[in-house]
Amino acid sequence: MDTESYSAVYYLLQKGVLAEHCAKGHINTINYVIDSYIADSDDSDIAEFLLKPNSDGMNPLAAALYHQHYEIANKIYTLIDKWFSRLREFEEIQRDPDVVNQMLETYLDDYLDKVDLSTQEKRNKLSKSLVSARSGHQDLKIPRIFNSIESRPYRSFKKERERQLLRQIATQIYYGFKSSTFNSTSSLVEVQLMHLAYKGKHNLFIAANQSSIISDLYTYLTTKTLQDILTTAYTPSKNDEGNLRSKRYAHKLSIRIYGQQVALPDGYEADAENASTVADILLKANIKRLPIELVQDYGPNNMVIGYKLTNNSKCHIRYALKQEHTIYLVEVKSCPHKLRHAEEFLVDIRDFIEDDNGLYSCIGGKKRPCMACSGRMQNRINQYSRFSGGFWINTIEYQSPKVARNTLKLLFTQPVHISLCKNSAAQNSQSIRFIEDHDSGSDSDPQMDTHTI
Repeated sequence: MDTESYSAVYYLLQKGVLAEHCAKGHINTINYVIDSYIADSDDSDIAEFLLKPNSDGMNPLAAALYHQHYEIANKIYTLIDKWFSRLREFEEIQRDPDVVNQMLETYLDDYLDKVDLSTQEKRNKLSKSLVSARSGHQDLKIPRIFNSIESRPYRSFKKERERQLLRQIATQIYYGFKSSTFNSTSSLVEVQLMHLAYKGKHNLFIAANQSSIISDLYTYLTTKTLQDILTTAYTPSKNDEGNLRSKRYAHKLSIRIYGQQVALPDGYEADAENASTVADILLKANIKRLPIELVQDYGPNNMVIGYKLTNNSKCHIRYALKQEHTIYLVEVKSCPHKLRHAEEFLVDIRDFIEDDNGLYSCIGGKKRPCMACSGRMQNRINQYSRFSGGFWINTIEYQSPKVARNTLKLLFTQPVHISLCKNSAAQNSQSIRFIEDHDSGSDSDPQMDTHTI
């Protein structure tokens, strides 16, 4: 970059003029500034000036997003992320990594507070601008700023016995139902469980997607014994990860839950106590339906801002919360979003409770949550998998602006995670096998590896 051009770029960045151009949509000027800097500059310190606000108090990224200039927003964020990465990398900067991360957090919060997420169209358009397609997947996306996926190998669940147990139960219910004669539609995609404790009452809630199969699932769970379902080794297909996991989980559950006494492995006191409570609920096997209906929720200017429970649904949930050691199948009678994920239905139940005093929740399922579900669970569910899977197009438009904000933040700060198969050798890329249909398996805890897509 010549001296004159560099000086022009420096001026635009330093004086906050770039934010004005972003707000006014001067695409050619912004493209010149950003492309020139990224292509020719080896010194990313200048990116600090991207924090300069305009007269409205918006930094360039906030201004670009607010005025829906999404291509420009992506370019600016790429530059900002590069700068923060440099701060983390070089010791001579003498910045504590936690301080740098907090700076990035503050920067993200600054523009996310200003971006307009008031309509389904705006939420969806923005999310699509921030993601790119994964090879072989039309609707499953990854954040643009991460051109990689992080593998999650088999690991220790010593600190998460409760969530491990929920994951094992969900997997066994999934494979048991899929292989049964009760599975008439083959539309079951996922099973998720929530352990909810409120005012001393402990219950389990089971949700599925697609939610339309819950009636058949209820018949299946109440016709066979729960012990038989959970302790049978299923063989979904030859040489499949599901075969290995089902065999392992069936053995573990038969010993730990249905042996002569509940014998969960030692763990951290509170976590171990919660896992034991889940085991007690399973032994009681008091299975009931929890019918709920959801309707669209409207905000200002009659804009859809998500879903809300009907009054009848609230009555059913209120009754369920007063019960003790009961397993509830969340039976969705109606929901405008037919492909809504299981985790969101579970958070609906948790969100019904306005008083957080004495409230505890843990969610675990066969699969790891997608980014939209993680955004929904954030700050609402105490324990869940923080290592999200991919982002599914059109999920965010059905979330409220507040929840959509959480999901968008994940798209900027977290890569896609995927589980490694049991026998994959992480050091040999030719033998690596990923499995998207499961959360991490239970074993040792080898180091994560990163694989470029």
